[in-house]
Amino acid sequence: MCIYEMNKIGTVLLDCLEVVASDGRLWMVGMGPQVVYSADYSFQDIVPEYVISKYEDDSRAEVYHYIRKRGNELFLFPGMGKYLRVINCETGAVQNMDLLCEKWDCEYYYTQDVIEFADVYYIFPAYFSNPLLRFDGKGVLECAGWIEAMQKLAGRSSGFVTESVIYDDGKAWMPLHGTNRVVCTILAEMRVECYDIPKDGYFIDIMQKQGDSFWIVPFGMGNYVILWSPEKGIIKEYSDFSSEQRFLEEYAFARIVCRRDSVWFLPRVADAIVVLDLDADRFEAIELPEDFCRTGAGSFLPKCCAYAVKGSQLILPACGSVQHLIIDMDKKKIISKIDAKLLERDYEKTYRRLQRRYYGAREWFCKALEDSRLLELERNGGQGRAIDSETYGEKIWMRICKT
Repeated sequence: MCIYEMNKIGTVLLDCLEVVASDGRLWMVGMGPQVVYSADYSFQDIVPEYVISKYEDDSRAEVYHYIRKRGNELFLFPGMGKYLRVINCETGAVQNMDLLCEKWDCEYYYTQDVIEFADVYYIFPAYFSNPLLRFDGKGVLECAGWIEAMQKLAGRSSGFVTESVIYDDGKAWMPLHGTNRVVCTILAEMRVECYDIPKDGYFIDIMQKQGDSFWIVPFGMGNYVILWSPEKGIIKEYSDFSSEQRFLEEYAFARIVCRRDSVWFLPRVADAIVVLDLDADRFEAIELPEDFCRTGAGSFLPKCCAYAVKGSQLILPACGSVQHLIIDMDKKKIISKIDAKLLERDYEKTYRRLQRRYYGAREWFCKALEDSRLLELERNGGQGRAIDSETYGEKIWMRICKT
């Protein structure tokens, strides 16, 4: 029955949480069941690389939202979890690194974003219950004093820290959640600077840097998009959106992409991409396929619209839908829709390959079979025929490995 289930023809949705480009390919981490997969920029060659968690309802599994790749190593950071996972792409070896220490009284680490500076990954927390961490590829250390500085600036010791983090030239810029304050962390010195947006009742959701200025979107508290500079203050305000009233929704947008002649606001829950044409000084909307973004996605999924840019093409991996999209940014239109489903048999082969490398092949399977049998006997009040897990487990395992 186990073999039959593994060979059924079905599909698995490749639903992307985040994407990074490395060695001419896109590397993505998908939602539950969590899969790491890679693809060329046209999505014609999609390869399932690793299955992290096989079951959507596996409460024991880490929930990985962020992926980074350096050389032959993949780094997976949890959106909510206890461990950072390192995968060696050559050997398949997997290593888990603890993100929590006794000093911080919390069950999980909640990641808001991961920034790379001077070959070190800085793991920014989503909540004040977690510190800022630094990971050099070998170990995880706390950036002492940073979270206390954030608490002082925010005027609170609990709740969200931020909704977005932007890296630029050794500096990490971020809005303090629920305020009109922008914080800049100079990473080399671990020094914090703070700026106030001079606008009452304006709570910042996300922002993006363009040159010396920032494009800033509010958190459902007003109908303004602002171009702001730390030196010049508010440079320009946009408030006449007509059909682009989507800016009024909470968690409406996830990311901002800046080009020389346009600014692209990518959705988190909205049903369209909103584009500000800087030459015409007006907004346009590019309608997306129905249910492209996840229903109800909020702060728990901070990067719901992962993207990559290659030349004039904006690549959007599937985000709750069944299609990957490629958009021509010059013509402002969708030019390609690619099926985001993977054959279940290919998915299962990837899962079994990881199990053989990570758990030690036959020993893991025999133990799993024995545990399953013991649970069955327990449910039946101890009634049933006992089996030799070593003998039968090895035979079944070898049969599966050949399929």
